[in-house]
Amino acid sequence: MNLKKATLLAAMSISYTFLLRYMGTFLPGIFRSLPVALAVAFLSLLAGLAIVLFFVLFFKGYVRKGQLRLKKASILAIIGSCALLCLNVKSLVLIFRMYLSPYLVMYFLRSQFIDPLIPWVSSIFILIFFIVFHQETRHEEEIRLRKPTLFAVIGSSLASLERTFVVVNYLLYSKPMGWFTHLSAKTAIILSPIYLFSFLAVLYFFVSFYRQQT
Repeated sequence: MNLKKATLLAAMSISYTFLLRYMGTFLPGIFRSLPVALAVAFLSLLAGLAIVLFFVLFFKGYVRKGQLRLKKASILAIIGSCALLCLNVKSLVLIFRMYLSPYLVMYFLRSQFIDPLIPWVSSIFILIFFIVFHQETRHEEEIRLRKPTLFAVIGSSLASLERTFVVVNYLLYSKPMGWFTHLSAKTAIILSPIYLFSFLAVLYFFVSFYRQQT
């Protein structure tokens, strides 16, 4: 697996995640059956693995020796994406809870505070990665990525802002919220263009980065 293929998989993964969240907001009933929930959890795990793979290969094959800040930012992105992967594993554990140790299941059930916390921390780590990458696009061979990385910074900033709102709500009311589930249907529709722009901005980066790879 090279970085170009990993970039394509990452673009597909964030597209899948975005569509999944939209469907979960406006069509929540479709995920109530066990086969559908199992398929979604499994595909989400694969999507999370693709994001981790991208950042790992970026760190190993793209970052130059002198780019210490970008190297540290890439490590943060790897940590953040791995943390999100743990949530995907948790979803599978809860689906198969009838076949697992009750102590393991109870541990995951009691650790609901990590559900809003991990995506928030991960979004900040990935935002830092895009900020640093944007600052590093000053060399001639990377100048074409200056605009895409700027869009990624904007999109990631919006995602981090939304996740911050989720965490604050949890701290105030001790009630975890989904992507749009804390909003009324009318408000979700009004705000959906903002989240759509956030997704498209990050997708624009991945598509541009894919085209640059040889």
